[in-house]
Amino acid sequence: MHTVGFHFDEFPLSRLRLVDGELDAGKLATGEYILEGVTVDDYGNSQSPDRFNHKAGEVLTLTTGGSVREMIVLGHVIANPNTNTDGSWVGSTFFLPGDVYKELTGNTFAMSYAFNVADGKETDTETFLKEYTDSVEPTMNYKSKFTALAGLEGIESTAVLIGGVLALIIGLIGVLNFINAILTSILTRHREFAMLQSVGMTRRQLVTMLCWEGVCYAALTAASSTLLSLGCSLLIVRPMCGQIWFMSYHFIVWPLALILPLLFVLGALVSYIMYHATNKQSIVERLRIAG
Repeated sequence: MHTVGFHFDEFPLSRLRLVDGELDAGKLATGEYILEGVTVDDYGNSQSPDRFNHKAGEVLTLTTGGSVREMIVLGHVIANPNTNTDGSWVGSTFFLPGDVYKELTGNTFAMSYAFNVADGKETDTETFLKEYTDSVEPTMNYKSKFTALAGLEGIESTAVLIGGVLALIIGLIGVLNFINAILTSILTRHREFAMLQSVGMTRRQLVTMLCWEGVCYAALTAASSTLLSLGCSLLIVRPMCGQIWFMSYHFIVWPLALILPLLFVLGALVSYIMYHATNKQSIVERLRIAG
């Protein structure tokens, strides 16, 4: 069975996540104990304990180079070498302190170095690391939260582009349908408008009535679209985000707050424009044609 060993100094060793057993730095420093790594999926769930290669307390015989040593499995910690995948790791992964590892293998060089950055210094550190790996040591590379976020920018851009295009198309269809509904209503009510004006309703009062009708249509549209947005967001988008480990759900209110006032203005404006664009004849002419 393929075996991989990692040595950790105090800081990365303290960051390991314990699954079972102990994470006792004192026992590990004696060189008699070792930690076994177990894989997790993208959501941090470890495999079942009955699938671990070794149990806590089990004595292992490790052969490194020409030396043989018996060590006790102190516990199991999270080790996911296949980052960002659900792939499995064949064999065993072990962790032990750096001094013990050097004693066993004779290796004295560091393969990687892990550290935290103080709050407010992330950007400066990222700039330094990028310049250093680009200019001073091109053979070195690094990973940070910024590189992780940069790797997801393409997915974000694609989602925004597709969502924006779909929203634009649906919005244009909705506006055209709204204009068509208002225009049809005005064209089919010529006789009604002519009769109202013949009994004393002024042109201004008629236009005001139509504008308020447009506002009422807009209010119904706003209510239904808000309910549909909430329903789709909570019942479709939120569960979908829960299924993708690198996505988080946030309901953004400002697009609705921006669009809804424009919808009311559009409702009144379309009614006003459509009436003036179609109502060029006199009251008598409209009554005669309608009759």
